[in-house]
Amino acid sequence: AEQHLEHDCHVLVHYAYVCRELSYADKAKEHLEKACKRNPSMVSVWIDLAEISESSDASYSIQKYMQAKSLLESSGKRVPFELFNNMIVLLYRLKEYRKAKQLCEELVAIMNSQKKDDMFSEHSRNSSEEIPARQVVVQYNYARVLDELCEYKKARRIYRQILMVCPSFIEAHLCSALFLWRTGKFKECIAKLEEAIRKAGEAQLVDVQLNAMLYLHRLYTQIGDREQASKTLKRIDEFRKQTTLSIDIQNDEYSELTSANFMLSMNARTRHHSHAKQYYERVHHALRRFQQVLVTNPNNVFAVHGFGVIAAEAAELSVAKSILSKLRDCFSASSEACTADMMVNLGHVYCAYQQWDIALKCYERAKKKLSPHQAGDIPLYIVRALFAKKDFATAKLRLQQLLRFNPTQELYLFNLALIEEEHACDILRKDARRRTLWEVENVMQMLDNAKKLYKRLDANNKRFAGVARVGGIPQDKLTQHLNHIRSELMENATKHLEFQRAEQLKKEKKRQTEQKKLDKMLERERRDRQQQELDRLRQRQQLKQKALDAKVKGSQILIELPEQNGGGGGRGNNNGPRKRKRGNKNGETPELEPPPTKRAKLGEAFDDEDPMQQFMSNEDGAAEYEVDAQRNRFHVDDDDEDGGGGGGDIGMLDAEHSEKKRLKKKEKKKKKKKKDSKDKTADLDPQILAQLEAKVEEIVANSNLDSLTPRQVKDQIAAAFPDVNIKLYKKIIGEYIQEAAKKKQAE
Repeated sequence: AEQHLEHDCHVLVHYAYVCRELSYADKAKEHLEKACKRNPSMVSVWIDLAEISESSDASYSIQKYMQAKSLLESSGKRVPFELFNNMIVLLYRLKEYRKAKQLCEELVAIMNSQKKDDMFSEHSRNSSEEIPARQVVVQYNYARVLDELCEYKKARRIYRQILMVCPSFIEAHLCSALFLWRTGKFKECIAKLEEAIRKAGEAQLVDVQLNAMLYLHRLYTQIGDREQASKTLKRIDEFRKQTTLSIDIQNDEYSELTSANFMLSMNARTRHHSHAKQYYERVHHALRRFQQVLVTNPNNVFAVHGFGVIAAEAAELSVAKSILSKLRDCFSASSEACTADMMVNLGHVYCAYQQWDIALKCYERAKKKLSPHQAGDIPLYIVRALFAKKDFATAKLRLQQLLRFNPTQELYLFNLALIEEEHACDILRKDARRRTLWEVENVMQMLDNAKKLYKRLDANNKRFAGVARVGGIPQDKLTQHLNHIRSELMENATKHLEFQRAEQLKKEKKRQTEQKKLDKMLERERRDRQQQELDRLRQRQQLKQKALDAKVKGSQILIELPEQNGGGGGRGNNNGPRKRKRGNKNGETPELEPPPTKRAKLGEAFDDEDPMQQFMSNEDGAAEYEVDAQRNRFHVDDDDEDGGGGGGDIGMLDAEHSEKKRLKKKEKKKKKKKKDSKDKTADLDPQILAQLEAKVEEIVANSNLDSLTPRQVKDQIAAAFPDVNIKLYKKIIGEYIQEAAKKKQAE
């Protein structure tokens, strides 16, 4: 069974090899995966699967290489350095430099049978021991990884050792030249690149020779030597035409794109001058280059990007915007990142449409894709967009941040002066009613700063008058701005400042006048409130004094209780009959007053001068006299009953007789009514009576007698005893109120 399974695996591997030769990579990968599942211990199958996946999926390929490495280590076999090297290259491509460095150190340690820490010790640095030839490739890859990790000194030492072992290893020459480039030693770098070109030509390494020429062109472009850069491009074109050993060199896409982009960059300086014919010739030449690249590779996005740039140069902004936007969308939909140049050019197109916010976003995205030392002119593009948007404060802040790192950069200084000048002019253009004195004072300071910067740049131009400089500001521009500030802006700003100060003085006087009016009004209101408060206090004091006087007067009143006679039940009292009062000593009969009201019965009849009389009896017994008079108003005198009334005719006797009958009937009804009320009183609950008496005493004790009325007491009792019929206890409650009032008055 094992032999049969191994046979099937070999069949699948051979079939995958045939598919791979026929460029059917997907079918080959599928059969190799089946073979790995059937026999996972076959190392060669894992390696083949990793090799076939290198171009399509680098991460998947690394996993398969790691599987093969673990199988070899578990079986005790030596891991070939080619497997290590392939993994290092794939990790370098994925920009996982730390992992690549670990594998390089592990591989070098295995090949040298040394520890990783002793690879480049101080002894090995100072000794002239050379690296064996079999380690050259591994050491070169290790140095490239160190370059990406910014360990330049260690990488350069490895390059030197490689060149000692193998002087014909041209890639080491190129890497050494790039190290000199990074350190700013451009002349030495150019010499190294020329040497690499010569040695590559001698060794007939056409691809290395082309790469060295392209590096040389980039170096000339960076230092601003456009003439030498143009000559290098012509040299590259001639080299490609003369090369017959490789078709790839003749159809090299990168060289075509480099030439086209250089043509477009040259046109940026001649676009607004009188070289219109030369300008259009270069644009046409660049367009032909991009078309040639798309013929050989229709999927080259850089050539499509070049078409968008050319459309923008030809003022076809809608076409340029469409092309660049589609490129951005394609990159956002894929795993690859859109290049900074594409985002910058798209930002330029949006600036042409005056869509400043979108342009700023494009510039910011492009800046994030690059390291700070690779940003180039992108910060200036951001400042330009902010300037066009008239966001002068933010633009000034951005330029000041740039000047912290490059305080002598003349272009930054000129742009800062220009922003100060334009910001001052923008404030002066504003309506005088919408600006403040502080803004106009800032205008004077801005103009002074701009004048100082222009003078500084002018002094630099005069100092280096006979020296050719890169990035210098033209003298005529500086003179024009200086004259404009001196002759016009400063005078206008001074007039505006005087006018604004006069306006501010008027506003201040008006504000002071309004403030005085407001203060007077507030003072008047304060006095009115104070007077009202004093009146309120005076009234309260008068009320208190009046209550005190009433209390004193009430305490001086003497209360006389009516005499109670014993005996049988009379008409006016349960304790005995009460006789009607006769005349006084002078023989005069007192006149009967009108019947008292209900409030008078309860002792509430009082005048305004003496409110305490509602719970008191009059000094002369008038209230009791009124009660007796009310009860006996229909009684006859004793003399009449004895027959001493003085006679009269029979009609008077009959009338008197009939009147007596009527009074007797009425008296019987009254007695019956009193008897019924006595029966009802006898039926009342004594416990409720006790509670009512206690409640009445509590209400009267806690209240002011000057303002308390029986109705208020009864309402409070009704609220306190909702389940009791207060009407049955109405009379008793009145008696309780009088007793409680007398008791409190006596206290």
